Amino acid sequence: MQSMQFSDTTLGPDGNLWATGWEQTNNGQLKRIWRITPTGVVTTFNASACTTSSSITSGSDGNLWFICSTNSVAKITPSGTISTVTVTVGEYVWGSSIDTGSDGNLWIVPAAMNNRKTTRLTTAGVATIFQVRGGATAGTSTKGSDGNLWFGNGSSVSWISPAGQSANITAGRLISGAFSIVAGNDKNIWIGNNDNSITRLTPSGEATNFFGGSINNPRSLTLGPDGNIWFLNTGNSSIGRITPTGQITNFVNDQIDPFTIEAITPEGFLWIRSGTDLLKIALAIPSAPRNITASPENGQATISWTSPISNGGFSISGYTVTASPGGKTCTTSGALSCTVTGLTNGTAYTFKVRAATANGAGLLSAAATATPRAVTAARSR
Repeated sequence: MQSMQFSDTTLGPDGNLWATGWEQTNNGQLKRIWRITPTGVVTTFNASACTTSSSITSGSDGNLWFICSTNSVAKITPSGTISTVTVTVGEYVWGSSIDTGSDGNLWIVPAAMNNRKTTRLTTAGVATIFQVRGGATAGTSTKGSDGNLWFGNGSSVSWISPAGQSANITAGRLISGAFSIVAGNDKNIWIGNNDNSITRLTPSGEATNFFGGSINNPRSLTLGPDGNIWFLNTGNSSIGRITPTGQITNFVNDQIDPFTIEAITPEGFLWIRSGTDLLKIALAIPSAPRNITASPENGQATISWTSPISNGGFSISGYTVTASPGGKTCTTSGALSCTVTGLTNGTAYTFKVRAATANGAGLLSAAATATPRAVTAARSR
């Protein structure tokens, strides 16, 4: 892949990694889109109709959307068909980042935040310009649990609603840089700062800073399938992990000359862009338990499963089953079944299982369903 120069990547709806950029050939630099399977098989698509192929996002319509030129974006289907959409607000496209909002629309943030504006673009190509209070920085957007799109902006963050309403949050001096942000499963916004800290910001604006654990210029904050936030320490070439409660762990890999974490797959692999290479690194956590079954009983359900394919290099110390709705749990110290009690008869529940090791919680399993019911005693004659 030495001739490939990557601009941006995203995990596609087909489970593949999709990348934009250009390729040096005997005919000069050619704009490219690449599809990369989990096993590393690369398929190249020609994007010669574009004068650039930069930021890319997975659209709500099942296609991949990317910045194509000064006045257009383009979409590519999972099978590789490319078509362009002209955007009338061209000055807000070039050098921009593109993301998909909770509303299913595409949101474009300019590189040089002209007049602090952003563009909402429907998948049908209808563009609307909105002002963003406090501004935004291209490449820093994340979808919040509140349905808004959040942006980093130096010493503050901003959000914009699907309808175009926006606000700016400074959180005192607890935000410094905000060059990388991501929404966590805990409904908070997590921010990588340039003072070697990470900020946890609630939707209401309450901020907590975390230091230590060898945090060093954290970038590329990414939500992992284990519920933790993973990031690159660009100051010391290591991978970091922070739990929702702020526990920090560092991992060193001598292959990494960090640039960005591009994606984390549901199977538990990190895709990292390092120089001109893409690296796939396994997270040191268990993969998901398999073959989940749920047997309904009176006010409870018994869940069974088989062990994960991988333990992440650490012995499995136990399993946790979580029911939804309600969040009732049962745990084991290694057994492959347990009973969740305190359930409501007649209510349909889903159950998911995850393993744990000394290195942390593993990936969630697929769901099994069951509806507890009261047992009716047979009537004697």
